[in-house]
Amino acid sequence: MSATITGAFQQMKSSGDLYVMSISGWGDRALTNDPELGDFVTSMLDLWIDGDQASGAGVSVATNTAAVPGPSKRAFNTAHQHLDHLKHPGQLEGLVIAIDDFEDFARHVQELVWSAL
Repeated sequence: MSATITGAFQQMKSSGDLYVMSISGWGDRALTNDPELGDFVTSMLDLWIDGDQASGAGVSVATNTAAVPGPSKRAFNTAHQHLDHLKHPGQLEGLVIAIDDFEDFARHVQELVWSAL
């Protein structure tokens, strides 16, 4: 799990600007009926680059119950090393979701995804 979390934070470090730019571009086009929200979404790239307290990042990992780290381990304790421009409290979040029957969960997600297509 540690390698997955580290990889996700490294991906955000190397491509976070592009991800936020994509969201900003979408917001500029899709939120024309809500100018205040549209302005905020458009400003997200600058907020991200500046590490403004209004920006942040998070990683969520779903796994089976056997792979959940024990109480003595901290799954997200190096996040700040990867996204060091996010220094305000609450800007970096992490979540581990333990699923008893991971195979059944994966099948259910696949059914939902295909039903939307």
